[in-house]
Formats: sequence, C-alpha cells, structure tokens
Amino acid sequence: MSTKDHGISPEQPETVTSRSPLTICGFGSSQSTHVVNRLQCFAKRGHLVHLICSEPRTIDGVNTIVPPLELLRQSRLLRGLDRLSRRTLGRSLPGMTTLSLILLPLIVRRLQPDLIHIHFAYSFWAWMVATMSRLPIVVSVMGGDILFDEQGTPTPRGRRLTLRLLQRANLVTAKSTALAAELKRLGVSTEKTIVVNWGVDLDIFRPVDATGLRHSLGISPGQPVLLSPRMLQPFYNIELIIAAMPQILAEFPDTILLITEHNAAAGYRDQLHKQIDILGLHHNVRFVGDLAQRDLAAWYCLASVIIAVPPSDGLPQSLLEGMACGTPNLLSKLPGYLEIITHGESGWLVEAEPSAIAAGVVRLLSDPDLCHLISGNGIRIVRQKANFETDVSRVEDRYYTILPGPDCTTGWLTRQQVRIETILDFLTSP
Repeated sequence: MSTKDHGISPEQPETVTSRSPLTICGFGSSQSTHVVNRLQCFAKRGHLVHLICSEPRTIDGVNTIVPPLELLRQSRLLRGLDRLSRRTLGRSLPGMTTLSLILLPLIVRRLQPDLIHIHFAYSFWAWMVATMSRLPIVVSVMGGDILFDEQGTPTPRGRRLTLRLLQRANLVTAKSTALAAELKRLGVSTEKTIVVNWGVDLDIFRPVDATGLRHSLGISPGQPVLLSPRMLQPFYNIELIIAAMPQILAEFPDTILLITEHNAAAGYRDQLHKQIDILGLHHNVRFVGDLAQRDLAAWYCLASVIIAVPPSDGLPQSLLEGMACGTPNLLSKLPGYLEIITHGESGWLVEAEPSAIAAGVVRLLSDPDLCHLISGNGIRIVRQKANFETDVSRVEDRYYTILPGPDCTTGWLTRQQVRIETILDFLTSP
C-alpha cells in the first residue's frame, strides 16, 4: 500500500545573483526551540543574526536583545523605579514593555539589518516594528497566530494589528497548505505566501536505540509506552488521553503513559494529578519534565505510540519529529494533518474523545504489521518533504529575492513618518 503524496512539495530555488552574507534581525520567543533552531541555522550559514525577544537567553551564534532590559540599562531613574517595584510589588516595573517601544527603532537601526524575520505574527514587537521600518519583512506564521477563532483568545486590536503586519510583509511562510489557505482567506496575497513547514533535522531525528532510556525509567522490554509530547496546557486535551487509560489498560494492563511538561500550566497539572488519583492510575501515568531537544529522539523511539489530540492545529514539529523517528502517531481528526497523514498508512486519526482514543491505541498496540507500515511511511514522508536544511535553503533563497535594489531607498522612516495611528491603536483600544 502506498502513501498518498499530500501537500508540501518543495519549490525550485530562485536564481540568485548575489550571495553575500546578510544581517538578519529576528523577532520571536527566545524560549521557542523552533525559533532558536531556525535562527541558529542561518547563523551557521554565515549570516549575522540578532533576535529581539521578551526574555533573555544565551543562544550560540545569535545575539539576543530584550528591549525592556536595554531601556533599564540606559536609564538610572527607571532602574531605581524597577528596584522599588520589585521590593514593594514583588515584580518588575509595570509597563516596561510598552515603554521600551520608544527604544525599538534605535535598537534596530543600530543593528543595520538587511531584513527583518518575524516568527509568530500575533506579537507586540512584530506589530510595532512593522509600522516603523521600510526594510523587507518576512513573517513565519505558526498556526495559533492566525487561527483566531480556533486557538487562544485574540483581542480585536490584536486581530487588526496582525492583519496589518501580514499585509505589510514582503514574504509570508506558512507551515502547511491549510495555513496558506487561511492566509488567503484573511486577504494575504498568495504571490508572497510560500509553504515552508520548517521540517526536522534528520541527523537528530531518526530511529535510535532507546534501550538505555527504557532501562533508566524502569520500563520492562516490550512494555507498551504512550507518549504525550505537546505542551502541558488545557488546549492540548491531555485529560482526554488520561481518561482513555482505563480502557487501554483493560487490554494492555502494563501500558505506561509518559506526559511531557514543556510550558506547563501549574493549575492544569494539578487538575491532571487529581484525575490520575481518582482513576487510580499512579503506576501507569508519569510526568517526565521538560525534555531537552537533544534527547527527544530517544523519547520518541521509546514510545510505542505518540498521542496528540488538540482541537485545532497547524503542522506541529512534534508530529514530524515522531514520524522521522519511526513511531506511529495517533492524532485527532484535523484538516491540517491530512496533507502529510493518511489514516491507516502514515498515522492513525480519531475523534478527540476518550473511547475513540483508547480504541485507536488498542488497535495500534494489537497490530505490529500496521505499526510497521505507518513507521516506514512516516520516515519516508519526512525525508522527502520535511527536511529542515532543505526548508532553510528555500527561505534563504527567497531572502535575496526580496532585498531592495541598489536604487531603492530603504532606511528608517523619520519620526514624523511613523504610523502613529497604529501605535495609538495598540495603546488605546481593547
């Protein structure tokens, strides 16, 4: 049985005449592994890469800048007020992020970038820099930043400013054709939109021997292991996976569910612990912490089945990583998965409710031949369609095509030309 070829088909690289190294100013979360991996890959290719972000972090090859901290360094008065706020309120001085907006144009002008690359469109810094610069702007949407009605709780102001940013951008990358279709629905030109799923590093994510990890966790050879790799947030329906465990254990009594804890919501974790107590699952459900990127392949390979059942999704890295490692994925039935997953061939799709999840897991654990088919097809699909280095090369090629010509005046807008209406919109509307 052959797996259907869905969606993501690499474009032919543009012809590029000049390949001198670029200075890239990135905007995104310093805590996002995906953002960091992308920026580091460009840095390794010889480009000078900066990241403007909200949280400090040391990233090899990338210069990180946190505007509120820069503002504190330059103002003795604000440093004093910040110390006072920490002593009296127990937190940093309120309003520093908004106040540091005045410093943002100076920071970017000092960096003298050739272009700006924004990772995640629904973002304060992204909105603001789009109003101030004539530089080429690339925006990489990830899903939750444009799926307004499916994920999160966007404000009317946030929607408006995100759409302004997307209209302003010279190039928009979407992780899937479904997200590209949503961009089109939002009025973003298809001519400047490309599908780039930011695939996986095949040197890291591949089938590896997980025997040592299994032994260190005290899990017997052959004992079924289920892995929940998504963020520990209510949105990802971890409680539904736990609720499916009694039905799974009725067929496979020694099954272990491992739950990762990246970006954990403390209240949600407490809720899950209570659920585990009520169901008597102490010996079958474990929380395994926030796993390091370098260790993920072993955890994927340890698992018999990887489970993710959110109500909405783009094309998540964890899906591609698990496929690259040869582990079957059990997923909720979502349109975004269909361009890379065929039910029963490269994954297993279920309704996001406990009995369906349990039935899907039992089917996979009961049918080694089915799992072998899904595993082989998954590895092949990722190698063909989701190679990280190939995707970075495609974006790098497009960088050069959006650079202004020698006769184009770029630079920064004068103070009088800054789009005040956008800033006022942010500061005054809900």
